[in-house]
Amino acid sequence: MILLAAALLSPWWSMSATSSAGASGLDFGLTGVCTRPALACTAYAPLVAQDPAYRPIAATFGSAFAIAALALVAALIAFLLRLAGGRAPGGARGSALVATVAGIAALAGPLYLYVGLPAAIAAASELPLGTSVGGFFGGVSTSEVTVSYGGALGWGVSVLAALLLLVAGIGGLRRRGPPA
Repeated sequence: MILLAAALLSPWWSMSATSSAGASGLDFGLTGVCTRPALACTAYAPLVAQDPAYRPIAATFGSAFAIAALALVAALIAFLLRLAGGRAPGGARGSALVATVAGIAALAGPLYLYVGLPAAIAAASELPLGTSVGGFFGGVSTSEVTVSYGGALGWGVSVLAALLLLVAGIGGLRRRGPPA
C-alpha cells in the first residue's frame, strides 16, 4: 500500500533536454506536470484550459490515475481483510483474492500509460514535445540538444508494487489452510 501511495504522488514519465545552455525537463505525474529545474508545477485542468493541445496527454494520465487509485483501494481492502482473516471465515483467502486484483490493477496503470502515452503525445503534435517523442522510452540527439524521455519513479514503483501484490495474492490463493 505504501508503494502504491508513493507511486500516486511521484512522476510517472519524464522528459529531459540538455544543451550547451544547460539542462531542463518536464516531470509528468498522474495529476499534473512539473518543470525542472524551477519546479513549477501545474495541474492538468488549468493546463488544458490554457492550451487544449494538452487534452490527450491529460486524459491519458487521468485514466492511469483512476486505475492506480483503484489498485490502492483494492490493496487497502486486501489489508483489512487480512487483518480480519483470523476472525472472519474466508478472510485470508478473500484477502489473497483482492490482493491479486490489486496487483493486476497496479500493473494495468503503468501498462496503459506505456501503450497510450506515445499516441496521446502524437495526437498533441502542435506541442513542441510531440515532435521528438517516438515511444515511451527513448531519446533524440542533434548537434545542439539531446532529449531523453521515459518512465519515471512513480511508474517503476507501481510496477514493483504490482509484482509484490501478485506474488502475495497468488501465494495466498495457493496456500492451503490447516486440516479440519
